[in-house]
Amino acid sequence: MAIFTLFSAFAFSHAFSGDLYAVWRAGEYFGTGDLDIVYRRDEAFFTMLPPDAWAGETADEVSAGVIYPFVYPPLWAWVGWQAHGIGDFETVSAIASILNPLMIAAMLIMAHRLSAPGMSQGLFVGTGILFFWFSMVGSMALYQKQPQVVVAFLSVLAIFCGARGWPRMAGTALAFAAAIKLFPAFLAIFWLASGQRRAVVAFALAGALLAALSVAVAGWPLHETFLHQVGLISSTSLLTRLNYSVEAVLTAAMFPGAVEFVAAVRTGMPEGAQPGWFVVPEPFLSNLAFTAALAGAIAWLARGFRRTGGQVVMLWPLALMILTLLSPIAWAYYFLAPLAFLPAIFDRFSPFRAMALFLIPLTLTSPFVQTWVLGPPSGIDTHRIAIQILGVLSMGLLTGAFWAICRRDRMG
Repeated sequence: MAIFTLFSAFAFSHAFSGDLYAVWRAGEYFGTGDLDIVYRRDEAFFTMLPPDAWAGETADEVSAGVIYPFVYPPLWAWVGWQAHGIGDFETVSAIASILNPLMIAAMLIMAHRLSAPGMSQGLFVGTGILFFWFSMVGSMALYQKQPQVVVAFLSVLAIFCGARGWPRMAGTALAFAAAIKLFPAFLAIFWLASGQRRAVVAFALAGALLAALSVAVAGWPLHETFLHQVGLISSTSLLTRLNYSVEAVLTAAMFPGAVEFVAAVRTGMPEGAQPGWFVVPEPFLSNLAFTAALAGAIAWLARGFRRTGGQVVMLWPLALMILTLLSPIAWAYYFLAPLAFLPAIFDRFSPFRAMALFLIPLTLTSPFVQTWVLGPPSGIDTHRIAIQILGVLSMGLLTGAFWAICRRDRMG
């Protein structure tokens, strides 16, 4: 853990984090009262661009990189404002480069105790660190100092506390995760299905308090803007190397004429470089069909939790894998929480099968392999769809492995 943390902090300390910078920048405008430019006000579809005012006022000391919009609830704009009291952005970024690998290692320890306590903890954690370091799932999270690492850590902590019989801590951890990204709130449905009502109550109470605090510090109009953005995100597919979403891949295949290129807002980059991404505004019926598929998956998973009473631990990573794959946006680092349980395959399968399940997705999703074989990514990236499909297939393979483990554990 010490080597992993120090090496990550050293390797990525100067890398620019567009998402973390978005929280920092939103906090700056929140503190000055410029609430109209905390969120970008897209109307037709989600462009993944920051407000126009951000581009012209980016601090000179910020490293080169792409600037993303602030897409978190308004409470975190207030938190970003408080973070200005710590120091400049580079200081906050350096702190994140240390905390993120620590949280990833802590997730692996909790996953080990839940899913494979008979396996050597050193082997489990070391294997998980290797996968995260060399795959897009972990390397991009560390490189970008992703706030999503906090969400993943809190999600695994909630699962761990719920399994250990600490419902209040479990519900509170899940409430904080859902207050950053709404997605983890789905896990409360599975607690309810498995009879863990005290955890659900704790989640509801803590969530209500956080929601009230958010409205109190930011006001309701800012929340309306945020909810509008959430609606746009849910009906927009993004085509990039990092988005392992089944919905995005299928939408692009069904509606190739609707694909649009969006040029990124950048800072400190050479004039010739033009990063960007492709988006597909989804037709209503298509979006409705994928929403229905997601709802069906939740119902099927809830049935599994009800039948097993939540005693099959690997149902949790299986649920997280399926729901993430079926989401409109499934960034590679959204799989951090379920893949913290990945080393359990060495406890459940033969060495040959486990190694194949480990190496195939690792190779197909490795940014190092992709750059070596296909070259570095660019704005008009001709390989983006192929890499995106390989990412979806890799996550699908691991989802199948978790499903096989769940069947075996249930029969056992």
